[in-house]
Amino acid sequence: MSPEQIFELILTELQQAVPFDGASVLTLHNGRLVLVGAAGWSNPASLIGLSVDLARHETYRTFLKRAAPVIVADIRKRPQVQLEPLSALGQRAWLGLPISLKGQVVGWLGLAKREPGYFTADHVRRVQPFLSQLAIAVETSRHYRIEYERRIEAEQRRQIAESLGDMLAVLNSNKSLDDILSFIAARTNQLLGTDANAIYHQEDENKPFMMVATQGYRDNDMSEQRLGMIQDILAETVATHQPVTVSDMDGRLTDPSVRYQALLAVPLLIKGEVYGGIVLFYRRPRRFSQEEIELAAIFSDQVALAIENSRLRIEVKQAAIIAERNRLAQELHDAVSQTLFSVSAIAEALPRVWVRHPEAGEEGLRQLHLLSRTALAEMRTLLLELRPKTLAETRLGELLRQLGDGMAGRIQAPVDLTVTGAVRVLPLDIKLVLYRVAQEALNNIAKHAHADQVRIELAYQPEQVMLQISDNGCGFNADTLLPHQLGLSIMAERAKSVGANLHIDSRPNQGTCVTVIWPDSAQNQIEPKFSNEAKLYLVEAGR
Repeated sequence: MSPEQIFELILTELQQAVPFDGASVLTLHNGRLVLVGAAGWSNPASLIGLSVDLARHETYRTFLKRAAPVIVADIRKRPQVQLEPLSALGQRAWLGLPISLKGQVVGWLGLAKREPGYFTADHVRRVQPFLSQLAIAVETSRHYRIEYERRIEAEQRRQIAESLGDMLAVLNSNKSLDDILSFIAARTNQLLGTDANAIYHQEDENKPFMMVATQGYRDNDMSEQRLGMIQDILAETVATHQPVTVSDMDGRLTDPSVRYQALLAVPLLIKGEVYGGIVLFYRRPRRFSQEEIELAAIFSDQVALAIENSRLRIEVKQAAIIAERNRLAQELHDAVSQTLFSVSAIAEALPRVWVRHPEAGEEGLRQLHLLSRTALAEMRTLLLELRPKTLAETRLGELLRQLGDGMAGRIQAPVDLTVTGAVRVLPLDIKLVLYRVAQEALNNIAKHAHADQVRIELAYQPEQVMLQISDNGCGFNADTLLPHQLGLSIMAERAKSVGANLHIDSRPNQGTCVTVIWPDSAQNQIEPKFSNEAKLYLVEAGR
């Protein structure tokens, strides 16, 4: 049986011995008398949990201190007795008795009757045998309440742990800052039982706090006076870096409008600097526990982390943009600008050479054509880098052709491209990896190989795609060369990221051959995993 059922059974038996119109059993808990049992009233179950603050109720403080039965013949004729609810319910006579266990008062029994002067000393005597039963029931109720509160606390801690885990997952996601703040605000309402909450930002200490995210709050929920009070509370919490609580706003305002009666404000600090504050709103007056205040501070930390992460993402994106611009500028300087300089020099000297040595002039014209073609190919490659949508839509064979044309002028030798097999559309991630590996391999040839023959072979085979870049240059000894010196580790990491195999065959004076083989995931029914670079191209390409 639940404590409520036990109290109902005892009070039902008591009513046979002492007829009453209403009975209430109250227990002591944290400075309050909490109603745990009732009988005779119109809806006893609805009364369970109501409490009396002993700090504000002198009558019960006096009764508990005396620890003796009290008989009130007519409540209306005893205005000093604070039992107004009974009078409002039409009750006149009242009998109160302390409930003691092992010499300690643990509760109070109150009986009410509509007939004035009803209770007598004989009623007190008849009630006495039931007090010991009520004392045991009160103790049982206390243990029951402790266990219930323990379970509630454990459930709350579980929910808090799950919510913090969910918040970390959201913080590490690609969601926008507005979506993250809205998610945190919603979880704050759930775990702290708020009726509304709001996140405020202050750009400058001389400017007002502006609401940047909210949950459950509406613009017409606050009057001008209350809005001004919230600004003052926010200013106080950010100035002191401490939480500020208001248990009853009506106690601090003359404004009669009522929407939110209690609030808890915590500062919002990012790396020790004030960003703003968070305000939790409650419709009814309430006291805030230390645990609630600490939990609000934890949510404030999560909001600060979300804002800081958003700032870092912006900074990283800007840094990536600057780095890409610097890379393209370096490419323009190392490739296109130098090629165009050579074109300009040959074009300037060609007329004089042609007059004196026609054969040399023809060779110069051939070089001029090759360099012009190289500059055009290099410029197209850089334009592809600047337009991710075009790079994503262009077939791999055409991309490799442009890389080869751009390389031909730099090494003063043709770059042959061969594409074999049934050409098919490759996943973007695979195409980017093969493109980058070819780009790195050709750059190494231009810088180190001193080759006069370069060959690129792209083979579409039934269950795999093979890319091979070979030259007849000086080669190198792979055993004595550190991987990072030729970007070998970068090429290997790129290939590994998509499940491809990279093999480099090189010997001194025997050239180098770089081979990448990717097992076709479409043939093997494997869904490719996109790298960050591929995701960036997909986003910028509008896919």
